[in-house]
Amino acid sequence: MVCEYQCGDWRGRGTGRRLPICTEEVGIDVGLKTFAYLSTGEEIANPRFFRREAAALARASRKLSKAPKGSKQREKKRKVVARVHERTLNRRKNFIEQEVCKLIKQFGLLAVEALVVRNMVKNPKVAKSIADASWSMFFTRLLEKAEEAGRVVVRVNPAYTSQTCSACGHRQPMPLSVRVYECPACGLVIHRDHNGRNNILAEAFQAVGRHSRVIPEASAL
Repeated sequence: MVCEYQCGDWRGRGTGRRLPICTEEVGIDVGLKTFAYLSTGEEIANPRFFRREAAALARASRKLSKAPKGSKQREKKRKVVARVHERTLNRRKNFIEQEVCKLIKQFGLLAVEALVVRNMVKNPKVAKSIADASWSMFFTRLLEKAEEAGRVVVRVNPAYTSQTCSACGHRQPMPLSVRVYECPACGLVIHRDHNGRNNILAEAFQAVGRHSRVIPEASAL
């Protein structure tokens, strides 16, 4: 059941309204290679706006560094750099707004991990990628739009969602470098992020006192 909902823009100038009851549910597992994996089997691609603008930003920054300090030329180059940053930010905001609106239209219950993004970006190996993916912006807008539309967002503990088998509950270590979950207990073989999204939705059902309807399936690897 897909319900009609009109979103505003990312500046908050919206005409959002409460929606009719919708029984569709989804678990959402955000990532870096792919922006988000949905328990429905769908994926949201990561547009990587910052990386797409990296060349333009590098060129503009080099020209700025070569311009004499205090000159009109330097001020012009500074504005060029600022425009590249602004363009990247606006594209990122529009992307988040569009994807959030789609999710709000389609689902009545949305389950996400309660990630503390500000702590995760302290890791220099992934900080730039996490910032480019804009997880914080995504979660913030999802909560805001869900409240407007009368949808339910359940934030679950992110611990072990990728390490626990979504079929039988077996738990095992899963380094980030290992992308496929192979359960020695029940034999399930599934992409680690697909496994995680199923666990996220199952935990959300427990949180609201409902029986899980998640059926783990081995995805194409």
